[in-house]
Amino acid sequence: MIKQRKWPNANDTALQRRTQIAHSYRAVLMDVAPERCAVLDRAAEALGENWIAPALVTDDAEKMTLTQCAKAVGAKAGTLWQWANRGVVPRNPDGSFTLTDVQRALSERTRRDAPEPPRVA
Repeated sequence: MIKQRKWPNANDTALQRRTQIAHSYRAVLMDVAPERCAVLDRAAEALGENWIAPALVTDDAEKMTLTQCAKAVGAKAGTLWQWANRGVVPRNPDGSFTLTDVQRALSERTRRDAPEPPRVA
């Protein structure tokens, strides 16, 4: 019997949980059958579902809009705007953002929100 665990981030919506699970399945499919995964990605994109395949972004894409950063990391743009307004994600002088800063903030938030591992006596 599988022990039921709690979702790591209690603030995630049902849609966010489903999206993360779908991305997990896609990652496994990409490992075992990349050609089939690419066919399914194209089929989803043809139906207007562009969210499933990750956006290809390189680290040298220095200046981006926050919406572009959100799409690249699979986060909600509204969440990143809140972080930017609170100073969690720094803004460049021209109002743009860097993917590296967004990834760093997301990583820190994920680490902070992760449940503590059980202690072994």
